[in-house]
Order: sequence, then structure tokens, then C-alpha cells
Amino acid sequence: MLITIITPCLNRAGFVHGSIESVINQDYPHVEHIMIDGGSTDGTLDVLALYPNLKVISEPDQGIYDAINKGIRMAKGDIIGILNSDDYYEPNFFSELAEIFHSNQDIDAIVGGIDILKMDASGSWKPILVFPTINYQNFWYRITIGSPNTNGWFIRKRFFDQIGMYNLNYPSVSDRDFILRMAFSSVNYFPFDKLIYHYRIHSNSITLDGSFDGEAEFIFELRNLVEDYINSSKIHFSTKKYLFDWHSDILSSQTIAAIRKNKIRRATFYAMYGCRINPKWPYHFMRRILLAIIRRIIVVFNPLIKGSSLVCDH
Repeated sequence: MLITIITPCLNRAGFVHGSIESVINQDYPHVEHIMIDGGSTDGTLDVLALYPNLKVISEPDQGIYDAINKGIRMAKGDIIGILNSDDYYEPNFFSELAEIFHSNQDIDAIVGGIDILKMDASGSWKPILVFPTINYQNFWYRITIGSPNTNGWFIRKRFFDQIGMYNLNYPSVSDRDFILRMAFSSVNYFPFDKLIYHYRIHSNSITLDGSFDGEAEFIFELRNLVEDYINSSKIHFSTKKYLFDWHSDILSSQTIAAIRKNKIRRATFYAMYGCRINPKWPYHFMRRILLAIIRRIIVVFNPLIKGSSLVCDH
């Protein structure tokens, strides 16, 4: 059973070495690693040239999801994983992954645990958030308002053939759209109860730059995505309640961000809009306030120095 890893890449000379090595350092020989480069100019291509095992395409693209779609079309593997060029896999779990897929021909996907790392003062990457695998009981919560463990998924290629690839209409959050489409297509998945994927927060990251800004551009795109699903007549009300709660959570984070910037009129607009969409918005706003306090406490006590981490298992 061949596993294909697809890595979209653009100007990641300082990170991509670790991503590639994490694939090489697996315990399974049947792996294809496709690197889709968007035309790097910082020495990334020189790093890629050091690895003859890679299949490299370097050409302009329409963004990260266009690059991933190119990789999916090229993939020869039965199983596909998406690895960002600034992240890396936990070593030695591919063989167990392949065995689960081989022994359970009916499952479409496997999802494992992920963590988020930040560099400390000594230059070491330390976990600041840990998200276990997604179990069946909290599935809808985790893929909406919670953490969907986006790159912790490994998916059969046949499932991409069934539901399609990434939607380029969402240039920053198409991965969230894809997971929603998986859910609405009744994905049969297996919760892999191990930490398998490491995200690295840094200043040049597309979404995880450590700022926690509720008014970041991709947050507005995420809100539009949720509204598109809320307005869909094909989605049952029992599922829409998760979307309404997610929408309220997003607007709550935007309200808090506006208040922090002393943009009271904008904050008032967010609050009124949130209440209009979901009467439960005040509850989510207070929940977000509590989360903001917890984050402030984390900053004060600095888990990177203490060596601790925050485990989120909702």
C-alpha cells in the first residue's frame, strides 16, 4: 500500500528540511513524497535538490490549495497525507497507519493527534497546545468550533475521487471546507490515538503566526465559509446548530479583537450581527472572554519556559 505525502511549498528554505526528514524517518518503505513548489526564490529549491527521493514540481500556482490539488492529481498512492513545508510528522507511525487501512478496507480516512509548537528563548520548539485525535462522540464539535486537526488526516485517494479536491474559492480556509464536505459525505474514519503531526508557529506562517487576531483576514473568510453552509438548504437543522455555534464563536473573537483595538462601533456591529444570526451569541462571547483570560494567564506564566503545555480535548 503506497502512501503519498503532498507538501505545498513557497520560500521555506529554513523549514522544509525538517518536513522532508520527517517523512524519510518513518518506519514504512512504500512512500511517495511530492513537493509542489510555487516558484521559490530563497534557496528552497537548492534544499529540495539534496533529496533525490522527492518528486518536485516548481511553477507558479494560485495558492496553497491549487498546489495541493496538483499533488493529488499526480499522486500514485492509495493513501494521501498533506504535510506543510514548515511542519513535520512524528517519527515511526506510517507502518501502523498502513496496517489499519489494509485491515479495514471500508474506512475512508484516519485522523491522529496534533500539537502546535513555538520556539522558546533557547531556540527549541516546544508545545503550547495539544489536540488529541477526534473521537466519534465529539466529531461535529471538533470539526467546527473545536480543532479539526486538519493535517492530522490521512485519506484514501478514492475518497478525493468521490467528493472532489480543495475548493479554490476559499484561498485560506479550503482545508476547513474540505473537512466539512467529508463530514457531509458521511466519512467513515478511524481515530488514531497517537500524536502524529507537529505545527510550527512563526511570523511568516499563513494562519498560525501566534497573534490570535480575531480580525485576521482568514477569519473573515472562515466566517463566510460558515455562512455559506448555514444558508445551504441541503443541511439538516440538527447539524446546523454546530454551524450556528461556530459562527457565533467566530463573531465573538472578532468582537473581542475590535474592543482591544478600541473600535467600539465595529465591535457593536459584530455583536448585533452575532445576535441576529444566533440568539445564543452572548454565551459564546462570554466563552471567548474566558478563553482570552486563559491565554493571558498562559502568557504570564510562559509555558515555553516552564515546559508545560495546554491540552485541549473537547
